[in-house]
Amino acid sequence: LRAAQADPAKARALAEEWVARTAGAQRATGRHCLGVAASNAGDWSAASAAFLSAREEASDPRFRARMGLLAGVALLAQNK
Repeated sequence: LRAAQADPAKARALAEEWVARTAGAQRATGRHCLGVAASNAGDWSAASAAFLSAREEASDPRFRARMGLLAGVALLAQNK
């Protein structure tokens, strides 16, 4: 997540690689990082898609709720 703040493009590339190489909860976590990197780059559409994908792949209810919340914030940010 630090990389997502310092260099969103690099963080996005790392998160995409993470997502490609993992499954289940690990992939959901990678999609969360992808969403954070996209948010920091101002790409709200990609961020909301990543958070929604993370929500769908996760099984932990609390994580799923957080991803739903983040997706909602990203969707609202698209309509500023």
